[in-house]
Amino acid sequence: MGVKKGLGQIQEYKEELQRRKEAAEAGKTNWLSMVDGEEADVWFLQEMDERAENYLEKNGVGLIATEHTKPGRENFRIKALCSMEDEGKCVGCEEHKKDWKAGWKAKSRLYINVLVKRADGTTEVAVMSQSYGPKGVIAPMIVKTALKNNTITDRWWSITRNGADESTTYTPFLNNESKDVNPADHEIFDIEERCLRSIPYAEQRAFYFGTAELSPEGSDETEAVPAGAGATDSNANW
Repeated sequence: MGVKKGLGQIQEYKEELQRRKEAAEAGKTNWLSMVDGEEADVWFLQEMDERAENYLEKNGVGLIATEHTKPGRENFRIKALCSMEDEGKCVGCEEHKKDWKAGWKAKSRLYINVLVKRADGTTEVAVMSQSYGPKGVIAPMIVKTALKNNTITDRWWSITRNGADESTTYTPFLNNESKDVNPADHEIFDIEERCLRSIPYAEQRAFYFGTAELSPEGSDETEAVPAGAGATDSNANW
């Protein structure tokens, strides 16, 4: 009933709305994003391999996913994992084969949980998403550092963003090893469950071209250290 009689019912209704709001917020993924000119520090909360020196079973590992996104700036959330390796067929691959300039080419991205420290000292856990393709810089350097040092969870990494369009660049810097953060103290987002979408081949055409469910909120357009649509880290320097 839409009528609330008395202060008791009004207060109960107010508390119920607050519970709903908190439940909705709890279900959202916090994607790492930065604005033009911003500098932030990130501490990786996951290793890239289970054999890494500081691997924590509780936190698991970051991952690289190969995905297709429906072409068009407004379609950045219509994205799903490439199914070619698992099923031997994939709608995204078929569309790319029809017209390799259309924008259906599969792209690989690194997804990993980080602790973000802003310039004002506030911190938050977020998911970083970065290109692992030919133009990627940050993601390949993370993998390279993991191979060289056998850990990426032992220091702060500083990142600066410059630009707000297709010419956006990110300048990352690897800081000295420290004991500032213990990754085990932080709750992380389940990337496979909340950030990726696996669609069976039989349902892919409906997903990409019909009224299908969108991919997880935030995803590509807020791509971790991202910002505007089309922004890349291709010119970033260490």
